[in-house]
Amino acid sequence: MLKPRRKILVYTHALTGGGAERVCAVLASGFAERGNEVILAVDFAATENMHLIDPAVRVVVLGASHFLAVLRLALLLFREKPDAALSGLSISNLKLFLASALSGRLPRMAASYHGYSLSEPQFLSRVSYALTPFITRLAGATVAVSEGLRSSIVSRWGASAARTQVIYNPVVTGRSHAAGTEAELLGRAPVVLAAGRLVSYKNFPLLVRAFGQVGVPDARLTILGQGPERSRIQDEIDRLGLGGRVELAGYTD
Repeated sequence: MLKPRRKILVYTHALTGGGAERVCAVLASGFAERGNEVILAVDFAATENMHLIDPAVRVVVLGASHFLAVLRLALLLFREKPDAALSGLSISNLKLFLASALSGRLPRMAASYHGYSLSEPQFLSRVSYALTPFITRLAGATVAVSEGLRSSIVSRWGASAARTQVIYNPVVTGRSHAAGTEAELLGRAPVVLAAGRLVSYKNFPLLVRAFGQVGVPDARLTILGQGPERSRIQDEIDRLGLGGRVELAGYTD
């Protein structure tokens, strides 16, 4: 028996190189591959995670202005009437909450939390966290991507414990590479790999300093990601004379 086709809207600020943005892209494509009609709404176009988008997903760009994005999102919800609308990250949760309220679609909204409040210091993020008690009680559902994160938004921000559940991040398995043999792994130089946005609270300079104490001459450290702290991290690499052993590889899919 065929499952009924549903209309699902996924909303985030853009398909930039962050983990939550990647999750939104993976979910939108996964929903579409299962035969659902999917709309991906973003504030502005970005290319880093666009390669993950299934051709069947309809992408709608709302505009970079927060005010206009909320209004256009509300109109989109009113016109399309999706069975469910999912947002990712605190600012997007706030904007989808406002748009859902304006369009009368709050029972169809699901807010999702992907990081602790420290990782989202922007003003609207702080407003969103302050409104967590209302968002989690008035929206249809609230999702945290780990038990620790759920505990944090319940205990610190007053989220409804009864209406907040844990759903772990999806894993993409379709494009895996063949695993190396034991001999290949033993025959290569040791590699430490780190991935994340180059921002202060991830403290990559501390990782660089720790790696500088590793007593294995041919060991290498590769850091994947982009962000405003790149020059500070590079300065730490240069200061410790690790230029030949530590690589800032940027963003890669």
